[in-house]
Amino acid sequence: MAVGPDRVPVIPDGIEITIFKHYFLFQNYSDFWRWPFWTTRRQPFVRDYRNAVERRKADLVAATQNINDDAVSIIVNRDMLGLRGALQNGQLTARDVVSAYVKRAIQVDEKLNCITEFIRNPIERAAALDEEVQAGRMRRGPLFGIPFSIKSNFHVEGYYTTNGLASTLREAPQPETCALVQFLINQGAIPICLTNVPQGLLAYVTSNPLHGTTKNPWKLTHTPGGSSGGEAALIAAGGAVFGVGNDLVGSLRIPAAFCGLTTLKPSQNRLPERGMNAGPPEVGQLGLSSFFTRTVEEQNFLLRLVFGNVYGPLDEHRLRNVPGLQQYDVQPIGIQPNVIQQNDIQQNDIQREEDHRRNGQLPVILYMYNDEFSPVVPSNESAVRTVIEELTIRHEAEFEFRKFCLSDLAPGEENNGEDYSFKIAETLFKNVMPDNGNGMSALYCNEPWDKFMWLFIFLLKMKSLGWWVNYITSSTLGQRFLKWISPRFACLARSTIRPNDDVASEAHELETEDIRNRWTRHWHDNNVFALVCPSFITPAQPPNYPAKLATGTFMTGLFNLFDVPAGIVPVGRVSQQDEVALNERFETRSDKLLKWQKEAAQNTRGLPNAVQVVAGMGREEDCLRVMRMIEDVSEGVPRLTWDPATRTFLNAQ
Repeated sequence: MAVGPDRVPVIPDGIEITIFKHYFLFQNYSDFWRWPFWTTRRQPFVRDYRNAVERRKADLVAATQNINDDAVSIIVNRDMLGLRGALQNGQLTARDVVSAYVKRAIQVDEKLNCITEFIRNPIERAAALDEEVQAGRMRRGPLFGIPFSIKSNFHVEGYYTTNGLASTLREAPQPETCALVQFLINQGAIPICLTNVPQGLLAYVTSNPLHGTTKNPWKLTHTPGGSSGGEAALIAAGGAVFGVGNDLVGSLRIPAAFCGLTTLKPSQNRLPERGMNAGPPEVGQLGLSSFFTRTVEEQNFLLRLVFGNVYGPLDEHRLRNVPGLQQYDVQPIGIQPNVIQQNDIQQNDIQREEDHRRNGQLPVILYMYNDEFSPVVPSNESAVRTVIEELTIRHEAEFEFRKFCLSDLAPGEENNGEDYSFKIAETLFKNVMPDNGNGMSALYCNEPWDKFMWLFIFLLKMKSLGWWVNYITSSTLGQRFLKWISPRFACLARSTIRPNDDVASEAHELETEDIRNRWTRHWHDNNVFALVCPSFITPAQPPNYPAKLATGTFMTGLFNLFDVPAGIVPVGRVSQQDEVALNERFETRSDKLLKWQKEAAQNTRGLPNAVQVVAGMGREEDCLRVMRMIEDVSEGVPRLTWDPATRTFLNAQ
């Protein structure tokens, strides 16, 4: 099968460098190796990898070519729990389900370019499971026959975790499968493919020179987000039942919001996963793993299965009880069945809901329209307003609803003339790249730069050029100039300048701890149950904007800094009124970043709109409860309908 420009593009043989880059290169010879003076050439190991990927896909195309498209649609259009029930009672076989999803995944991948490679022999694996069950040699696991996809930075035995970097193909494939994926396989689920990520991972546009650019199924001219963008695009398009991803500063939540899916980023110690390539070495190797699903009910089922539940019948399947995987232990307190009732939970398992009243006062649900750092566009703000209005009507007897601003964490305090949110943002960005971005900059050495990542990579390289760049960035005159461009850009620049000494490192740690303590104290003192806020600063963007609007990740990364669970719930679609409000009300104030943000939000009518829900540390149960409440009062987002005849999504843009 031919390889097109949007599939696996040819890595250029020539030198990819401009005269401008040459000038800085020779002025800073000590940093020579960090610049892409020689790009990765079309080496034999790259060709071998491509050939193996295409052969594996061709085998699956041949294996599914005689499957009727109508039969595929009947299976794929079932919700996860309904499909699970049909597999459990024998109405469907694992082979039938996996074959249908493999065919659909192949079809939508041709349109979206969301899959990096298919897993070997998934249909044969499904047939073997059927045979074992029919012969009575095994029982059906909780996820028997359910096809799922895996973000390609998770370790899977025999496969590469490239992160879109061709140079990683010089290394050997992974020797073992990470704990979370192996646990899902042990429960009967069948992995069918690995999905695309941004080059170097730390971006929210899913594009790289090795695998190409992934498109959003709702609008092919827009990105599905990142870094779990390939996962979100595939699940939204119906190419797998659920997907596995991770979240560093929004890598689950941004794609979920852009693609109309549900997800939940857990607290740091609820679902740790070390078996992954987390991208730049300075951000650490502990990922926050979770799932993409279409509904909160499905999300709850998977999380409860993994975390375990001391009261329910699924306790024996808990991740911590899987032989050989105890080193990946999770918190023993699981999702309680009283939060969201599942189809297979007996009534006598339902526990009494915890009473969150304190001194007779109702628990508080806070709501926030923007983070005071990056103003959100009207569509994303109106989503929060609408949800809070509906929740107030239906749940005013259970909760008190109260407006919240980040400045409430520091009442009366000044921060160099800026809102307190700018101090939090600077602290967050320092935590993301504590070594001034040098580790991440090194990832792109001898690699071609992706066309949508170019600006992001170039700014990383600029920071490593020498003391004079740091001086210009941090000086009073330099800061004035950067603030003239955008106060947000000036804040991002400040956050990259960190003296490499123990005193500065200790001061930064104390600053981070102080911000976290303020958040925890405010949460406790006000008896807060949850927070509802925008999912992101815009709906899905064209792929040339995320590199320009990297500061927008503050809306999601904020809750990684606080280490609290945060989930995404689709609540509707961008309306014509939202587009009118964008042009009439969204003020750019001569701010370059805000101008780009307004441009990025143009022509988004019909794209998914969502809200973000945040709970207290370790309180994933509370987060899911409020997510379900919001799902009940919202119109939600319809499932995309794939038409095999025209090879299009009928209800997309």
